[in-house]
Amino acid sequence: MKSAAFPSGQSEQDVTQRAEFDVGERMAKQLPAPSALEERYPLDEAGASLVARTRGEISAVFAGEDDRLVVVVGPCSIHDTAAALDYAGRLACVARRHEDDLVVVMRTYFEKPRTVAGWKGFVNDPRLDGSYEIAEGLERARSLLVEVTRLGLAAGSEFLDAFLGQFYTDLVSWGVIGARTVESQIHRELASGLAMPVGFKNRTDGNYLVAVDAIRAARVPHRYPSLGRDGTPTIRVSEGNDRTHVVLRGGASGPNFSASEVRAAAAVLRMHGLPPHLMVDCNHANSGKDPSKQPAVASVLAAQLRSGERAIAGVMLESNLVGGAQNLAGKPLVYGQSITDGCLAWDATVPVLDELARAVRARRLFRANKGIGAQTANGRPGGPEFLKPAVVSAADSRPAHDGKRLRVLVADDEPLARARLLSLLPEGLDVIGEYGTGTEALTAMRRDRPDIAFLDMQMPGCSGLDAVAGLEASERPAVVFVTAYERFAVGAFDIGAVDYLLKPFDRQRLATAVERATQSARVRAAPSPRGTEPVETPPHSQPAAPKDF
Repeated sequence: MKSAAFPSGQSEQDVTQRAEFDVGERMAKQLPAPSALEERYPLDEAGASLVARTRGEISAVFAGEDDRLVVVVGPCSIHDTAAALDYAGRLACVARRHEDDLVVVMRTYFEKPRTVAGWKGFVNDPRLDGSYEIAEGLERARSLLVEVTRLGLAAGSEFLDAFLGQFYTDLVSWGVIGARTVESQIHRELASGLAMPVGFKNRTDGNYLVAVDAIRAARVPHRYPSLGRDGTPTIRVSEGNDRTHVVLRGGASGPNFSASEVRAAAAVLRMHGLPPHLMVDCNHANSGKDPSKQPAVASVLAAQLRSGERAIAGVMLESNLVGGAQNLAGKPLVYGQSITDGCLAWDATVPVLDELARAVRARRLFRANKGIGAQTANGRPGGPEFLKPAVVSAADSRPAHDGKRLRVLVADDEPLARARLLSLLPEGLDVIGEYGTGTEALTAMRRDRPDIAFLDMQMPGCSGLDAVAGLEASERPAVVFVTAYERFAVGAFDIGAVDYLLKPFDRQRLATAVERATQSARVRAAPSPRGTEPVETPPHSQPAAPKDF
């Protein structure tokens, strides 16, 4: 028999569930429509022009039509709009200085994915106190983006929630789908309908094949639920987004910013008929979650750029006014310091941007000297040939060294060790390649015929000694072995090395090694009396195993 307390046809369970739902509705707060926020914080004509222009420039870089480098740089997350604007003002000045070489985009991340729990970002909790005033967060986020565009600076943001980002997408020039959501169908559909270039990060375990799949998925049309400008639920029909690319951020399997990793990822993109151009994140797993190592990672990427690498179209840095990170529970908070992931300090960020700009100019010069690429309307290389990787054929002979720059190859399986060596090399040398295995180094020395090679003793594939032993006498460059172990010295000089560097070494010690290698390279390039064979360095001219190492 049914109780009179329940409506006809309903059980006690039905009524209880409905009551719980009603309680949830009463606790909910209504959000404004996207159009309402747009009217309150409008994007003016100048801002709209900036967003359209920078979206086009970023897209051109990742399509291989513009030889500049996209640099997405800024706080891990926004939590203080005053500090964010302070940062934006400084960055805008640097961006203008490097506008011929870099397309600078400021990180303006308002949402934060959490592995378990924690502060979910400025949009969700703008007061940093767990009050979750999301409507206020959306309003303040949009207001900040308007101010950033007024500074003439492009903004980039991660799209985590499928709806919240739609309140400010018109102000964003570059978007990204993060490592935790790259496999999500919802986010792939969302990216397909975003009117901007979008990066997909590799998964947290380091797998970037899922990011390639995401790119392919986002490039086709989709139908998915969304919000209309007036806030009403709607079904959006996207045409697909062909301005998508991979972001390498490393993973549990290790970093993935080395030359071999970059080339492998580009090869996969090419195999699927996608533009072989990608972005590399200098932080997260690529820095071992140590933000202070970002400059070293960037130096490795700069070396690849200087050697003509075109697969690297973008670089990401996490940077703030103050380096490191602080605990949100600490009061008062340090102005300009991250409350999420640790960041690089502003004073340490500017030299990195300067180095990347120099590397872009060096890449441009390198490829121009090789005759790679036609000139575009803006004077930058372009065209089908420009999309091909820079490769020096084995038929290219060594320069005569009558005042010409020497060509250098560097091989070390430790990316940060390579970066340090490259950063200490004196001016006047052209770095034509950097490698992480002895096998790659051997192949490159045979193909590219460098004048000088800096080789680590112990590397995967084959050792530095084996790599040199695998070359004919006429193929061998002036070799400087670099290692942390003294025990290999005898073998190094037995095989004819011109010097032997023990890690760690300083700039002066490296300069001495470069001078010895330069003298040896010039002797090797000098014609023999018959004019046919290079002259080997006499054994007695080789330095004895140095005592000052």
